[in-house]
Amino acid sequence: MIDNIFIILLMLPMISASLSLLFKRSDKLRTIFTNIFSLIYFALAGYFLFSFQESSTFVAGSWESGIGISLSYDLFSGVMIFVIGAIYFTGALYAYPGVTVERNKVYHFLYNTLFLGLTGAFLTRDLFNLFVWFEITLMSSYVLVVLDGNTKRLKSGFKYIILNFLSGLIFLISIAFIYKFTKTLDFQVLNERLSLLYTNDPGLVRSLAISLFGAFAIKSAFFPLFFWLPESYPKLSPGLSGVLAGLLTKLGLYAMMRIFGQVFPADLQLFWIILILSILTLLIGVWCAVVQNKLREILSYHIISQVGFIGVGVSFSIHPNIAIKNLALACALFYIFHHIIVKTNLFFVSGLVKNFAASEKISKLGGLFKASPLISILFMIPAASLIGIPPFSGFWAKLGLFKIAVESRLVWIILPMIIGSFFTLYSMVKIWSGVFWGEEQESIDTLSRSSIIRSYISCFLLCLFTLVISFNPLLIFRLARDVAKLGLGY
Repeated sequence: MIDNIFIILLMLPMISASLSLLFKRSDKLRTIFTNIFSLIYFALAGYFLFSFQESSTFVAGSWESGIGISLSYDLFSGVMIFVIGAIYFTGALYAYPGVTVERNKVYHFLYNTLFLGLTGAFLTRDLFNLFVWFEITLMSSYVLVVLDGNTKRLKSGFKYIILNFLSGLIFLISIAFIYKFTKTLDFQVLNERLSLLYTNDPGLVRSLAISLFGAFAIKSAFFPLFFWLPESYPKLSPGLSGVLAGLLTKLGLYAMMRIFGQVFPADLQLFWIILILSILTLLIGVWCAVVQNKLREILSYHIISQVGFIGVGVSFSIHPNIAIKNLALACALFYIFHHIIVKTNLFFVSGLVKNFAASEKISKLGGLFKASPLISILFMIPAASLIGIPPFSGFWAKLGLFKIAVESRLVWIILPMIIGSFFTLYSMVKIWSGVFWGEEQESIDTLSRSSIIRSYISCFLLCLFTLVISFNPLLIFRLARDVAKLGLGY
């Protein structure tokens, strides 16, 4: 029985953040604390996920559920916490001591606080507390984005902060209206009252859902309000940009799946709104990626296109047909799991390239395959998965979406997904031919040997993770399928 032991998952990043502040004068101790606590977090997250299938709820202050602050561990939470645990540890291991933003004394405090907010968001069972955990996560990311203090980062960070502030305001207003009409924000009670309200006034419930979707869509970088993402991430250090790229948009997508897939009643009109916007996000994101000439700018626009792919699955998770809805929840969760690992790894590998060649412009790179076959392999594995080449994890993720399209008899959805996959292939080939083929460039190692070894280990671990779920996709898909079947079972 897991009982309330899962609370330790919140305590670990909190303790690590506190120790990082307490020993802020020692770079070495801060790094050691973050690495140790993140490894323990990842190990416990894996143990809880594969050892306990039942749900457990903790209500602060011994209040009744629905009144007090509720935290609940279920299979959905477990899957998400496990995958962010992998990024928590590899991101801590990858961070170069004393380089760019990582040299700041508060970096490790903010890094740990970021994962505290993410963990709380996955464990909460109350809409207002979801907002609070969102803001804890975003506040940490706001400071991390502008912490280095150079002009470019401040300008891009300003857009990032303003747009996410707008998203938070919409989220808070939506919560106020939902409470006005339901008198609760607890997910379980909210599900019952929204279903009852929907039978009497479907237009009102739909309006509340669309309002919430607007807030989540901005955070997830949906079309047309995605411009903050490619403006921000390429200007960060590779380690930090990899962590943020892998996690922050997925938090918004998780919220959509949790709220619209498990709390709000199914609605066909909302389904079409999310589906159309997802397809537009997919196509526009991948087209913008194709025309870029810098490595991390290409990868940043691919985040947007992949949000579109996941959004297709999310849209079907609110489909009125229960069988299609459950399949979509499972496929979208598998896609999120795969993409967090792959996208973080690609950004990490871009950091290896930048360190090796001192540039991110494809036109100034070349010959890296001969100069460093290891970097080439570390790039090839997540790139093949992102494209969806069989048998890599991206193939299974996209195959699930194709199955949904066939099952729902909306086969035309497959066409934009094929177009998106083709242009993803094109841009990855562009990177490969420009960075790894061609005339060998002079290599310049700008980091210490220990930092380089740590970064290689991080990329290797994420590649290994990708290969595990590529050659055994049922390991995660079965868990995702059970998440869809169980629903709000706590």
